[in-house]
Amino acid sequence: ASYFAPVLRRLSKQETTSPEPQAAHPGMPFAEAKDAALQRKLSPHLAEMDTVARRVEEVLSGRSTRLAEVRQLAQEAAALRARMCLSDEALLAAGWPLEALRRMRGSLDRLDAWEALLKDAQRGIEARPTSLAGAVDLLEKFVGAWGALKAAGAGLGGADLELERRARVAGPLLSALLDRVVTEGKASQDSATLRRCMVLLCDMAGRQVLQGELGAELPQAQTMRDLAAVVQARSAGPGSPAAPGAGAPPQPDAAPVLAP
Repeated sequence: ASYFAPVLRRLSKQETTSPEPQAAHPGMPFAEAKDAALQRKLSPHLAEMDTVARRVEEVLSGRSTRLAEVRQLAQEAAALRARMCLSDEALLAAGWPLEALRRMRGSLDRLDAWEALLKDAQRGIEARPTSLAGAVDLLEKFVGAWGALKAAGAGLGGADLELERRARVAGPLLSALLDRVVTEGKASQDSATLRRCMVLLCDMAGRQVLQGELGAELPQAQTMRDLAAVVQARSAGPGSPAAPGAGAPPQPDAAPVLAP
């Protein structure tokens, strides 16, 4: 049975049984004429719409599905929608799985953003000289993107996101970025960016993502203390002792080193 046959029957019944059409508001099209137009637009695409709707239902039901299949489904649904030239309102009235497809597309976009971030990290590592600000930006983005990536599973049902594999790929890149941050940070005059990095590395949630979930090697406690001293010295300025508590960096000892 067709998913959309009941919609067509309803529209057809309204077209044949409705009394003389009356405009709901001056200048607006008749409701019956709108239903008839929707029926005409739906009819040529009914078989394809059925196929898409059933496949979306299968994915969201939790059935094991390859990501490539989900991506193909999203592309086919987008192409079909473009051919139908219908508004969101009309698609919803026809029973099209609009919200489910939006969630699916959003989840795929998060996956694509993660892969793009990995490429950015690789370029950042290979760049000479390395930008301290660029490296810290990437570290912050990885923490946020990993949370978004884990949440992406809600829109992909039974599709395997391969999170463990993705973490294994990211871990060495993040370790290399952290090494660069330590090396560049000790010589950099950019105390504001180095402070951002210290805040990230002293934050338990950020450390858990970088080390606990992605397997990055964080700086040792002594290295963190050295970086904190650099931040303190840069904040104080040359030859000027800092006021008590002024510009004090986060305390690295407050964040215990997590086991790899």
